[in-house]
Amino acid sequence: MVSYKKYISTKAVLFTFIFVIGLSLRVFRMGYDDLWFDEAQTILKAQSDSLFGPCLYFFIVKHWIPLFEKSEFSIRTLSCIFSFLSLVVIKILGEYLGGRKRAAILTAILALSPFHIWYAQEARKYSLSVLLFILTFLYLLKFLDRNHFSDWFLYTFFFTLGIYTDYYFLLLIFPEFITVLFWIPGDRKIFFKWFLSKMVALIMFSPWLSVFFKDVSFVNSTFWPHPANFKTILIMMENFLLGYTSTPIFYHLALLLVSLILLISGVRLFKIREDDFKYLYIVFIFFVVPVAIAYILGQLWNIFFPRVLIIFSIPFYILLSYGIDKCISYKKNIFFVLIGCLVFLNIHSLWNYYNRKMPAPIMYHEGVHLKRPIKPVVNYIRNSFKPGDYIFHANIQTTSLFEFYWEKSEEFSYFFISPHLWFYWRNLVTQYRKGKYPSFNTIIETGEEYKTHFKRAWLILSSWARDGTLDENSEFVQEYMEMKYKKQLKKWFDGILVELYER
Repeated sequence: MVSYKKYISTKAVLFTFIFVIGLSLRVFRMGYDDLWFDEAQTILKAQSDSLFGPCLYFFIVKHWIPLFEKSEFSIRTLSCIFSFLSLVVIKILGEYLGGRKRAAILTAILALSPFHIWYAQEARKYSLSVLLFILTFLYLLKFLDRNHFSDWFLYTFFFTLGIYTDYYFLLLIFPEFITVLFWIPGDRKIFFKWFLSKMVALIMFSPWLSVFFKDVSFVNSTFWPHPANFKTILIMMENFLLGYTSTPIFYHLALLLVSLILLISGVRLFKIREDDFKYLYIVFIFFVVPVAIAYILGQLWNIFFPRVLIIFSIPFYILLSYGIDKCISYKKNIFFVLIGCLVFLNIHSLWNYYNRKMPAPIMYHEGVHLKRPIKPVVNYIRNSFKPGDYIFHANIQTTSLFEFYWEKSEEFSYFFISPHLWFYWRNLVTQYRKGKYPSFNTIIETGEEYKTHFKRAWLILSSWARDGTLDENSEFVQEYMEMKYKKQLKKWFDGILVELYER
């Protein structure tokens, strides 16, 4: 009895340690950086009355912000809470799949993940999506095992919340269908109840279908990622392992280490219990099938990139936890070397993250950039702003940031885009002007600036990376303004160039 209590106590201390480390990494410097474009968009959309989707996270944010001071820390706290709750729930899932040891390994992987820590500190939907995925998967397994109404209800409930949070939840229908079809061959009751669950969820989602199809049309016409290829899949898994802040060599090394771990554990694949093998098969299906479908769709609509596939990192981590578990019991010496190297790579990536370094080429973090200060730019212009002044943005990332940090700036703030350039943002402008999406500011083209009758114009130039270079549109707008007006000053702010022009 004493040893048993000691065993329980040791396990409790271990999980408490993992939770404390996971929470600390998510809270550390959470409010240090200013918001970036996507986060500002989250807040502005949450505060608007327009319909857009998926809506659940925006709904929660809308009712969260009034409760606290509108600071970067409080705005990001929601994501941190969802991410920490994911640690608690994945512990339960891990215990259900393979006992306390497997649960400890799986929880530690998620707790230390630079990829998930990134989104635990960002005001976006992704941490909520992960939490809902874990709950959906957990109660799907419980429903299939026990066939209880409570499990069926919770599985349906969390799946419905999931599609209201992230459209990629719809991809789960395919691995679910395969799982249910082969769970107990010939069991029509299980299949019927699963089918009924999907019908209930889709009926609950039906009021949002028109918005869903509008969003699909928007993605099809404007989304920016490059078409998916095999390398894209490898980069996705490398991001799942080390986030966005590692180096190419370390990314490749991490993927190699994980491959070796899974290979070593595969030696014991046919020596495991039948139930364990069944769960392993399901997890494999839940990773491979949705990613394969997303890859195929990515050939058509350019929608394949790591952050939107974040929910499928969970079955990937479960497979890794299985491999680590088997390595511990099969090849301890090899295990310590492989896992030690993997932990080192993880720590290196976290070190870069907290020191705001992103050394890998853009292909490893497409559409994701370091958060850089914007408030110094806003304060600098505000302190010298005069009646009749206007602000022209040549890179769209600064528009919503100005609207957030300088309230009602849309009255004198414009996105200035060249009519000679046709790219993602110009197509997006068309969508906004048709009234299909809530307008976050006034958008103009060359020639229309005369309608503003400005006395002075503050021109804000940058690139998305804010690396000291200007994008194509910024270069055009700068050249245009220099030909038309007199430049009064020029000042750089951490990748943003501010220029003042007079008529």
